[in-house]
Amino acid sequence: MEKNANSNLGDIKNSEFLYKVISERINMEFQAQDAKDNKASLLLMFSSTLFSIIFSFSKIDIYSIIGLISLYISIIFAYLAYRIKLWRRDPDPMNLWYNYYDKDYKTTLEQVTTNIVESYKEVKEQDRKAFYINVGYVFLLIGLGILIFGKLVSAKII
Repeated sequence: MEKNANSNLGDIKNSEFLYKVISERINMEFQAQDAKDNKASLLLMFSSTLFSIIFSFSKIDIYSIIGLISLYISIIFAYLAYRIKLWRRDPDPMNLWYNYYDKDYKTTLEQVTTNIVESYKEVKEQDRKAFYINVGYVFLLIGLGILIFGKLVSAKII
């Protein structure tokens, strides 16, 4: 009987450890999402400001048109990265209370941990922010390069 009790205690300690590791990992993922949102917002702000300044003050030539199109594409990708998405965050307090208040500790802990893992899988599957941000920065740099090249050509430096 004592061996079974120690085995159960080991299972609970293992479940607590797994819960701790998994919940810390999901918290890191949400912090990473916040950092991506900040980068997307900076890209959106910078590209939009640059687009409006160049559109207002630049003489229209082929380089300006191509550069502005590239900046506009950068704005679109920044928006795609920055748009609001609803992420699943577990455990749902009401569901937890109504369905698990009378369950034993180990069962509740395992279910909460399972829900967090499923939530994490959904977040990872839906996350394309990093891709959109990277593509947005590429188009920003291409647009800036074309605009600078066009200015150098029009000034007959190249």
